[in-house]
Amino acid sequence: MGKIALVAGNAGQLTVMHVFSQFAGQHEVRLHAFQGSVPDSMRMAGFALNLYEADPQRAGYMAGLEEQLVGVDLIIVAGAENLSSFQALRSALKHNIPCHCISFDLVPQPFDDYSNIRAIRHDVLSRSQVIWATGDRSVEALLFEGFERDRIEILPMQLDPTIFCVDGRRGDKFRNHVGITQDAFVILFQDELDHKGIAGELVKALHALRTTGIAGFERIVVLFSGNREGTDPLKYMISDWRLASHVRFLHQNTSEFFLDLLNASDIAIGSSVSGSSEPYLLAAMASLTGALPLLSTAQVSGGWSPIPCANASEYAGLAMAKALRQAISDNKSRNEIRDNFVASIGGHSSLDQQNFRDAVGMAITKSGERCGAADSAGALEEQVIALETRGKDATLEDTLQSVEDLLLRAPPGALATRVNLCKGAVLYTAGKYEEATEAYRAALLCMHSVPNSETSQEPRGLISNCYRGLGNVAAAVLSHQEALDLYRRALALDPQDSLTCMGIGNVYRRLRLYEQSLHWLAKSAISMPEDESALTRFSQTLLECPEKPIAARALMEVVQVVGEHPLLAKAMDSLDVNCAS
Repeated sequence: MGKIALVAGNAGQLTVMHVFSQFAGQHEVRLHAFQGSVPDSMRMAGFALNLYEADPQRAGYMAGLEEQLVGVDLIIVAGAENLSSFQALRSALKHNIPCHCISFDLVPQPFDDYSNIRAIRHDVLSRSQVIWATGDRSVEALLFEGFERDRIEILPMQLDPTIFCVDGRRGDKFRNHVGITQDAFVILFQDELDHKGIAGELVKALHALRTTGIAGFERIVVLFSGNREGTDPLKYMISDWRLASHVRFLHQNTSEFFLDLLNASDIAIGSSVSGSSEPYLLAAMASLTGALPLLSTAQVSGGWSPIPCANASEYAGLAMAKALRQAISDNKSRNEIRDNFVASIGGHSSLDQQNFRDAVGMAITKSGERCGAADSAGALEEQVIALETRGKDATLEDTLQSVEDLLLRAPPGALATRVNLCKGAVLYTAGKYEEATEAYRAALLCMHSVPNSETSQEPRGLISNCYRGLGNVAAAVLSHQEALDLYRRALALDPQDSLTCMGIGNVYRRLRLYEQSLHWLAKSAISMPEDESALTRFSQTLLECPEKPIAARALMEVVQVVGEHPLLAKAMDSLDVNCAS
């Protein structure tokens, strides 16, 4: 048995987790969400629950989530833009747990103007092993933004009919409770009760049906479920068009009797905005209980909707009136709708369903093996070596991402120092000097935990590299004396380090102290004859030096050790140095 952690920081996106109920029988599936955000339907899905208060120190985070995720086999987050998803991803990277992300997104994004949210979303999507897209349009949006197709899978919108207690008697009981006759045609509307929104369009649809005098209109009852505030204009519309006898308002929280409500309904409409799974989950649950979902053409074309369903071209009065008239004239019983839907589960999106089960099962099966191997000291060492030898073609963002991933794994002191040195080097090369300084200082702090760091050769070399890196930054910002002091501290720990010698020579060159500059650059060139940059800097300084005898002596000293070299040829001609002599 594996352990699956579902993390949902947004109540509107939480209900998508219903589709993972099919794993609850074989594995421990635990839902992690904020207090007060979990509807009763989630509690019926066989999930264990962990509910959290908001972290007072970090807005949008769940207080204590990281500790609860240790030891799970798979983390699945809903919504890449949520801070709780980023929090869960960090925990997954730290403990080498596979992480999947469910993406609801369309283009353009509602948060495009917020650079921090864009960065979090990109981080979560780029580091997740699998991106579960909620339909074809979600896939298109992800591809448009440059995410790899081989990491994107369609999340099948199918619910396990054995999870939900479906009983027509519960619907009959509910109808009796709210005073609706058993032969009534009940339409459930679950959304914002705004007279200028979809609720108002539904009232217009009822008005159109009444005025055209279709058969059976007298049996129609609409149940509006939503908040009490702001409903007065909607009620005025209903009163003006003489529809009051056809409408009931359910202002209380319906989560406690939601399945009873669905069992009592013939048609269900849930029209939440895109980016939320609520209308699709309502449609799937409604179909299981025998209510026909009404979806817009845009929702159906997104590729993430259950079947069968009624289809309105849009959520506008006339379009909904046409769809409702067709549904009423079809006159299918709730049992027929339910049977058709349950039968469709076996064949609808069967490939997506198999991919879904395989991907989740594989992640759980390989989790223990992957964690054990990746946490070993040898595996961390290999990853650090790979980071140190990363090619020049690697981007700054990719390198920093690899650095952060390694640091999350809390490598021991010397390895942590090497990782921070790599971080400092790429930041220095990119001209981000303040951040590079922080990285080099962090590298020095990591060495405090290394035994005998002041006496053993390898730790001394690492500390020397830290001081050299800080010296490079000081030299870049023209703090010449600070740079020389740092370089000397580095040289005291590693007297033969040619890069430190080159750094000292470069500082003296900027100060136009050519005799000192040539002394240190010559040491660097002699120590690294295969390094063209050392010979190039030495040759350039020779040509700049106004005192030709000093330059000639420095050149002869180098030529005697490294021999003739094309990079020195111009300086030799200018200084009239004869190698044969």
